[in-house]
Amino acid sequence: MPVNKNALIRYRTIDECLANRQRRWTLDDLVAACSKALSDYEGKTSLSLRTVQSDIQNMRSGKLGYEAPIVVVDRKFYTYSDPHFSIARMPVSKAELEQLNDAVSVLRQFAGFQQFATIEEVVSRLEKEIDVRSKRREEAVALEQNRQLRGLDWLTPLHRYIVEKKVLRITYQAFSQPAPIKHDLHPYLLKEYNNRWYLIAYNQLERQMKTLSIDRIQNVLPIKDALFIPNTFFDPDEYFQHIIGVTVYPDGKPVDILLYVLPAKVPYIETKPYHRSQECVKVLPNGGAIFKLHLMVNFELINTLMRDSPDIVVLAPIQLRNRIIGRFQKGLDRNLDTELRANLWKALNVE
Repeated sequence: MPVNKNALIRYRTIDECLANRQRRWTLDDLVAACSKALSDYEGKTSLSLRTVQSDIQNMRSGKLGYEAPIVVVDRKFYTYSDPHFSIARMPVSKAELEQLNDAVSVLRQFAGFQQFATIEEVVSRLEKEIDVRSKRREEAVALEQNRQLRGLDWLTPLHRYIVEKKVLRITYQAFSQPAPIKHDLHPYLLKEYNNRWYLIAYNQLERQMKTLSIDRIQNVLPIKDALFIPNTFFDPDEYFQHIIGVTVYPDGKPVDILLYVLPAKVPYIETKPYHRSQECVKVLPNGGAIFKLHLMVNFELINTLMRDSPDIVVLAPIQLRNRIIGRFQKGLDRNLDTELRANLWKALNVE
């Protein structure tokens, strides 16, 4: 039930009146108090008895989650039957608590974020304060997880350092590097893609953004007294606007990509687009379709197209098509290499 600002002012005013046990409150008194509060906050004074009566009924009911114990004494005076009750003392309503529990059940699935365990403890304390015992419900939402992913322990400290605006010295070894390298970075964002987590940070020395996979991080140390560069130039939506995944090349430019999609695959591509730039430029008589995307060619795009390759044909650009063909050819050659397979089986069987 949506509640507007004026109604909230009236509820709070009625609550303050009824919680004040130093005097007795008639309906006229409550109307006068609400009128004054509205005048003070909104410059409005016109208020009817019926409006306040309706407010009292709403506060009594479970519509707002208050269930306020409002009673009438001597057929005239309004008060709380519980002298300690006040809607201001209610951190959340019962309905809001159920929503929090639903949210926690989803957040719980993000392995590595210890903050979510803390939220669960907060909800538990709220249940005790409101005297509610939420029923343990079966999970209704299941997210893809990879609890064996290395580096998940870095999520909590990295999140904290981002919030606290700490400059970090990160020891990192990419798959392509023979040895780890130390980077001094200004962390701005944690991003998840394809069930992996990445840190997006600014390298002041190189004057460019860096993307680090957390499973390749070996050590993280805040640099004492280092001056943090606030993020006044990095907009995540703009930075990732023209890519699939997380890999952004500093000198990369988006290009138009044309894909022919076989008829059986068209519904899947339409209902789950590769990217927000995707558009269908032509539907062919056989039910197939040609789609256009405006993207930077990166590692994740190539992997995505190779995954769906039995059902798509890359029409343009030719450089992208040749890269995909080259990777498929290497894979085909390796799988057809009988000598390689024989040596691998031999190695597998050696004790």
